[in-house]
Amino acid sequence: MFNGSYLVGLKAANAYRELSVRSTTQSKEQTIQQVTKAFYGVLINKDRMNLFDNNIGRVDSLLRTTQALHKNGFAEGIDVDRIQVTLNNLMAERDKFYNLQELTVHLLKFQMNYPMDQPLEVTGDIASLRVDEGLLKNYEFDWDHTQRSDYQLLVASRNLQNLDVRNKFSSALPSLSAFANLGYSTQSPTISGLFRTNSGGVAESEEVGPDKWYSFSTFGVNLNIPIFSGLQRSYRLQQAKINLMKIENNFTSLKSAIDLEVRQAAISYLNAIKTLESQSANTKLAANIARITKIKYEQGVGSNLEVIDAEASLKESQINYYNALYDALIAKVDLDKAYGKLLPESNEEKK
Repeated sequence: MFNGSYLVGLKAANAYRELSVRSTTQSKEQTIQQVTKAFYGVLINKDRMNLFDNNIGRVDSLLRTTQALHKNGFAEGIDVDRIQVTLNNLMAERDKFYNLQELTVHLLKFQMNYPMDQPLEVTGDIASLRVDEGLLKNYEFDWDHTQRSDYQLLVASRNLQNLDVRNKFSSALPSLSAFANLGYSTQSPTISGLFRTNSGGVAESEEVGPDKWYSFSTFGVNLNIPIFSGLQRSYRLQQAKINLMKIENNFTSLKSAIDLEVRQAAISYLNAIKTLESQSANTKLAANIARITKIKYEQGVGSNLEVIDAEASLKESQINYYNALYDALIAKVDLDKAYGKLLPESNEEKK
């Protein structure tokens, strides 16, 4: 009829379910972060493989042109050898990179818990991903700590601990319960009397006899009043309140940690954007220099060494660009995680 611990337990069941949901959400967010980083790595390497093929095609075309010039006496054999060495190095690097791409795909399978022996086709275009300063401004416009899954998990823990304090307090309250017993019994001296109402015995009357079935009922209430428990309830209540204070203190430290993580992620993201813009400009300049140098060489006003140096500079700038692009994408993932945007649908369910 009344039990304080039972009433608190009903609320605690819902609170524990909420805690489990928040813990699951946090695990999902961590999984998304790891899988996204591995996925970006695969996309970047796909573009890098296309880049290797384009560079090899361009150097191969230069090699054929130089060989033709050599046959006609307009180039030296050492010029052909230099370009051949460059082409061989590019092909060797491409083969190594193809093996590295296979390892990257295996890493993605591992993060996804995908069978390693099953093929996996990765689709998508790295150019369609948004990486700019406007993303950070949008995040800063609508941001609060409650969007973080770890903050929501701590809120659920606090609610559960509050109920634990109430449960410790309710254990000192009286409990009231009611009971009722209803049934029939017989006084037959034989087992056969259980299955019939008259076994031939002499009955005292029509209502009373050894084979008659008699109904009975019992009603009552139990009142349990705790008086003294050796101060155990008091100590348990104090311990529960201390645990609640610890959780409250964790809110302060968690907010500070989130603020620090947000600032670090924002600065890293801005630095990555600046580096990406710089490397993109360098790549365009290096591509233009390589194009002009090749034209000059074909027209006989440039040297073979200039072409090789231009090709090496272009390859280096392209590598730096894709490294900067990958760093920017990873910084974006960390930024999404810091602002609680990796799992947007979870924000609608908070609190």
